[in-house]
Amino acid sequence: MESLRPARARRGLRELRTRGIADPPPAPRVLAAIDEPLEHEDPSDRLLDVETQLTWLRELGYDDVDCYWKWLEMALLVGLKPAEAA
Repeated sequence: MESLRPARARRGLRELRTRGIADPPPAPRVLAAIDEPLEHEDPSDRLLDVETQLTWLRELGYDDVDCYWKWLEMALLVGLKPAEAA
């Protein structure tokens, strides 16, 4: 198994953040292993559960909201916006 290289791991973290993919907070020993200071960790970069996000869609007026697909931190949330009365 290939060992984790600090520079490569830092690039990977930056790439995930650039794409807007949040990750759970890494353990301090993980950050130390990749030479990433704990101060650089963004506390606002956290995942929310799917049900909370579905509730937001319902509160915005969407009907039939659901999570059609979920894998790791990615999810496909859908809902139907009712047609406005004429």
